[in-house]
Amino acid sequence: MADIAVVGESKFILGFQLAGIKHTIETNKPEEVLDAMSDRRFGVVIIDESIMKGFNEFQKAKVLDSINPVAVLLSEKPMEEDLRRMIIKSIGVDVWNK
Repeated sequence: MADIAVVGESKFILGFQLAGIKHTIETNKPEEVLDAMSDRRFGVVIIDESIMKGFNEFQKAKVLDSINPVAVLLSEKPMEEDLRRMIIKSIGVDVWNK
């Protein structure tokens, strides 16, 4: 069974640690996100949105389009385009398509 990993700064990962998530990576470095994404133990990697600002567009797309593991980007503000991409990946339908 695949594990869940959380990558972010200490204030971001604290709640996940309290909820019992064992694999937390305290960092603000984009390279550590890529390391977590390449670790085959993880089926889901929850990422602090602030780390993604350090990625170029290719790296960001690679992380968000990943299927194994699935990347979940969490933010304090809504990000419609990223949410749209995750819905398409999850259900295979673009619900925003007009």
